Amino acid sequence: MELSEDDFWRLTMREYDALLRRRNMNQEGEMYRAAFIVSSIYNVNRDVKKKPEPFRPEDFMAKRATSKQTPEDMLEMVKHLHAAFGGRPPEV
Repeated sequence: MELSEDDFWRLTMREYDALLRRRNMNQEGEMYRAAFIVSSIYNVNRDVKKKPEPFRPEDFMAKRATSKQTPEDMLEMVKHLHAAFGGRPPEV
């Protein structure tokens, strides 16, 4: 995001979230442009008898996760991160 450390720590959570969203939108645009170029190359060289439908940029982009993380999945991830950073499970 090209922020200085001082600028980063001055951000509110809302401002930080807005910057992340904008960065993600820019990255998606860059990915789409790259996928468009790849699909164009494939379409110019494809055998129309074997593949009558042209390739679309979306055919060359990673699929987005459509499901939300469950609370159980979140807890499992926190446990893994906790262990990875040397944490010990709480004593019960």
